[in-house]
Amino acid sequence: MASGASGGTISSDLNAGAIQLGNTTIPATGGWQTWTTVSKTVSITAGTYNFGVYAQTGGYNLNWVRISKVSGARSALATLNSRDDAQLSLYPNPVSQELQLATAPELAGSTYRVVNAVGQAVRQGALGAAIDVTALPAGLYLLVVTTKDQQTLSRRFTKL
Repeated sequence: MASGASGGTISSDLNAGAIQLGNTTIPATGGWQTWTTVSKTVSITAGTYNFGVYAQTGGYNLNWVRISKVSGARSALATLNSRDDAQLSLYPNPVSQELQLATAPELAGSTYRVVNAVGQAVRQGALGAAIDVTALPAGLYLLVVTTKDQQTLSRRFTKL
């Protein structure tokens, strides 16, 4: 990062804001080409995500972003992801009318949100066996399930 002004604040997220990773303060470096490294460590569940960076305040140059795995975390994340996969699956995907859900018994009492590509919740309710998506425009969506103990599971799906 480089800032000829007073620095600022940058934030990062996954899946169009559905998962917030937090903000980081960018210091004033004394010049637009006077570079410094700014880092932030976060934990996420293994999977495929769309990563986003948002300039919250200030003026600065962003030169590069590096995302790296913490040593030893792979096996723990793989186990968690496998368990999560068994708890919630969606079909058909892509879907045109009704998204069917296969859920583990421990998800009883959970709620859901369907989030569009810009991070807006377009549907929400109590988790059941299916979600009617007929009225949604075609596109990529994220189903975010919040369990009764406030854990979250998310799955991507495509609406035709």
